[in-house]
Amino acid sequence: MSDLLEKAEKIVEELKKKYRVCQRPRLRSGYLLAIDNQKYIENVHHGLYEFEKFLSCLYPFLNLLEVFAIANGLQKRENDVIKKGYSEKHPNSIWYYCRELSKEYRERIMSMNFSDLLVYLERKGHKEFEDLETLAKFNPYSISFKKRIELFSEVFSEVDDSFRFDLELRMKMCEVPITWCFECQYEKIKRERGGDNYRLKVMEFMPVYPKNKDVHIKKYATEISKMMKDWPTFYIDEESIEKKPLQLKLFKP
Repeated sequence: MSDLLEKAEKIVEELKKKYRVCQRPRLRSGYLLAIDNQKYIENVHHGLYEFEKFLSCLYPFLNLLEVFAIANGLQKRENDVIKKGYSEKHPNSIWYYCRELSKEYRERIMSMNFSDLLVYLERKGHKEFEDLETLAKFNPYSISFKKRIELFSEVFSEVDDSFRFDLELRMKMCEVPITWCFECQYEKIKRERGGDNYRLKVMEFMPVYPKNKDVHIKKYATEISKMMKDWPTFYIDEESIEKKPLQLKLFKP
C-alpha cells in the first residue's frame, strides 16, 4: 500500500497545478461531539482504523461525512460474517467465530465497478444528523458524489495503469472485521473461542466500559481526530472541476 500512497502524493501535486484547491481545517475531536450516536461513531472509528490508508487517499475528493459514511458502511460488513458457535459449552456466545465473510457478500463487492462500489458503501453507511453546523467547513462539496469518485479513479489511473487501489481495497474488504473488546472481556472471549484470538483487539484507548454515553463518544472522537491528524486537508474548488476538463500528463510507472 505504501507505493500507492506515494503515487497519491504525486497526484496531489498535479491536482494543485491543474485545479484551484482550497483548504479545510484539521479535524479536532471537539467538532465530533455533535454526533450524538454511540453505535455510529464506534463504526466510523472501526472502519477508519482498518481502511485509513484508502480513505485518506479519497478524502481530498470527499466531504467528511461521506468519509464517515463509507467507514460505517465498511464496518457493517460484520453483518455478512458467517457466524458459527465455538463449542457446546458456549452455544449462545455473542463472540461468534468470525473467520469468513459470506459468499454472497464477496461476490457482490467483486462484481461492482469502482464508482458503484463506493456509492454502495456511502449509501449503506449514510446517516442523517441534526445540528451538525460545526462540521459544515469539512463538507465543502455539493457536486455529485459519483462524479467525484470517477474523477479520483481517472486521476489515480494516470499513475497506476492497473488501478491497484481498487483491487487492494476489495481484497481488504474480504477480510472479516476486527472484533473490538474491552480489556476485561479479552480473556473471556478468547476462552469462549477455544483459545482463538483471530482479529480480536482490545480498545487500548478505552480499556474499561465508560461511565456514560458522552464519555464513550468523546473517547472515540479523540481517537478519530488522532487518526486523521496527518490526512491531506485540501479539496478541489467545485467551479474548477466543472469548467476545466481533466488533462493530467503524469509519468507511467
